[in-house]
Order: sequence, then C-alpha cells, then structure tokens
Amino acid sequence: MKFKFLRCSSLVIGFFLVIVGSMAQDLRPSYAGVLAAGEFQFGTFKPNLGLFYEKQFTARSGIELGLFYRTDINENFVSIDESGITISETITVRERYVNVPLLYRYSSRFAAFSVGPTVDFFSGWNQIDKNLIQVENYTRTPSVEIGALVKIGKEILLKETLILEPELRMGFRTFSSPVGYIGMGVKLKRRLSPAE
Repeated sequence: MKFKFLRCSSLVIGFFLVIVGSMAQDLRPSYAGVLAAGEFQFGTFKPNLGLFYEKQFTARSGIELGLFYRTDINENFVSIDESGITISETITVRERYVNVPLLYRYSSRFAAFSVGPTVDFFSGWNQIDKNLIQVENYTRTPSVEIGALVKIGKEILLKETLILEPELRMGFRTFSSPVGYIGMGVKLKRRLSPAE
C-alpha cells in the first residue's frame, strides 16, 4: 500500500514540476504559493493545506494547478462474531488524500473566479476510536476519484510581488456520488515572472 502511494505521489509531483517548469519560460505572470483552506461537509470542518501554481495566458485568463493534503472522516457500523458472541459498534476512520485540482481561472478587477476538475488519490488511513473492534485493513474503492471545484477570491497586494487572496469555495468530491461541500481558504502567493 505504501509503495503504491509513493509511486502515485511521485507521478503527481513529477507531472506538477514538469508543467510548472515549462510554463515558467513564458513572459505572462505566473505565481506560486501556499493555500490553507477549510471545508464543511455534513456539518464537520475539514482542513486542507498545500501548494499551488497559477499561470496567466491572457490578461484575464489562466490556469491554476495544486497539490494538497486533506483528510476525511468516515464512520462505519461493524459487527463481528467472536466465538458465538456478536460485537457491534461504530468505528471512525480518518482517511488521507492527496488532492490535485486543475482549474481554469478568470481574473477581473473585482474578483478571481476558478472552476474545474479535481482528482483525489486515497493515500492512507488510521482508526480514530479504538474500542472493542480494531481495524487491521481498510481500503477505498475506487482509490482515485474525480470531482469538481468552483472558487471566488479577491487579491490583496501586500508587496510588489506578494499577494494575499482570501477565497470562498464549493464543490463535490466525486461524480459517482456528488456529495457537496462549501468552505473558505486563504492563499499567500508570490509572483515568479514579470507582468507585462
């Protein structure tokens, strides 16, 4: 399982670096930075953290790529039969994901709008509550899921090359069972290439 995660993560990071490297040669502005965000789903707050890259192709349009770590809480009711005695309880598992968004970005004077697909790679788990039943093996099927994300943000210039961007976000994790979430985040980004 760890080898599969490392291989998958290496491919995602390699792809991310190739895209960033090839786009950095252009004269249009590009930005890189960190994003701290939190999302609400089923009344639960779920934080995520990661890196992103933005590249403008025109004065208003561009793309946004990201690589984020996020968690999800999953509760399952489990019953086992041990020597004629049935033990039943709800177990809580924290699932770990690597999330990769690929978004179209439109920037206006008032706000920046981003929309596009996201890919979630299941990367591991741990049992939160360890009562009578101990989980020894846990998997997600499928281990890779495609969802969607829509964001609106406002850039605040801190320095000539440093920008803070609070954002509101909404989306769903997978097309197969579109359960929605809403949230907010804040980006801190630095301009890598000169503006026109």
